[in-house]
Amino acid sequence: MKAFGWTILLLALAPLPTRGEEPGQTPRPGTADPVREPTEEELVRLDKTLPEWLSVKDDAPYVYAGKREMDAVRVRKMLDEEKAFNYVLSFAHRQPAERLRKYSFRGVPLENLFRYVLRDEYLRELIHMEGRLSLVLPMKPTDDLRDLTGIERLYEAWVVPPGSDKLVCVVVSELPEGVQPGEDQKVRVAFDAYYFKLWHYETRKLKDPAKDPDRHEWRRAPLFLGKTFEVTGPAVADEPTYTPSVLYGLVGGLAGLGLAGLGLTLWFRRGDRGIKAAARQKIESGVTFENDPAAGPVNRIADQF
Repeated sequence: MKAFGWTILLLALAPLPTRGEEPGQTPRPGTADPVREPTEEELVRLDKTLPEWLSVKDDAPYVYAGKREMDAVRVRKMLDEEKAFNYVLSFAHRQPAERLRKYSFRGVPLENLFRYVLRDEYLRELIHMEGRLSLVLPMKPTDDLRDLTGIERLYEAWVVPPGSDKLVCVVVSELPEGVQPGEDQKVRVAFDAYYFKLWHYETRKLKDPAKDPDRHEWRRAPLFLGKTFEVTGPAVADEPTYTPSVLYGLVGGLAGLGLAGLGLTLWFRRGDRGIKAAARQKIESGVTFENDPAAGPVNRIADQF
């Protein structure tokens, strides 16, 4: 009897098998940890692991850069660069402007965006910049960007940072109240946008007219992609709207950015080379400028809309 009692006690204390522990059964997982929601600061960070970034060559022009004939490798790089361009603009477009302002890096020296050793630290980062607005031009979004976000128009704004004769360019999907496209801008602005690349663009200034009358000078400008910019006040009265270097920077760079942004896929997803050549010629002829620097650039991109 005593032994029987001990047997009953041991059976009562032994753990009962669960369904997951039965032979042939897959053990059931324990209680899952709650999914951690990303912080606001994490929500403004770009995904730097995208494979398309490998085709975005820094300190360089766009892959297309006006070339009429490209091999399959270059075409693929061009399309990947366009995808990265679309990704950043759509990402920024979805962000509240207040969040972008709150988490952007401030106080970044302009020269650091040009220097090879330091520039890598800022690429694809959200950066705050300020300066005098020199020019605002409308541009068409790529077909994929329009289909993805509903954005019907983009704007490229050229800004001269304080104490500099260099330009920075920011492409945005919204203009602040009171700002209209045009060259006669008289305000100071600030923006919080993603540093896409140090962009090479061809100007209309001849490099050496005596040796080669068809060869133009190339310049560099940090290219940012964002949502909008804000007006911070009127421009200083005695501050020139255009310095000679600023004007030369505007002249040819707009055509380069326009060719990259005005529907690259249209040109390389058609089979007929004649159609592609005609499309390029139409857009290239739609962006023209006066030769006299004093007259300022003449914008005809609007004629394409």
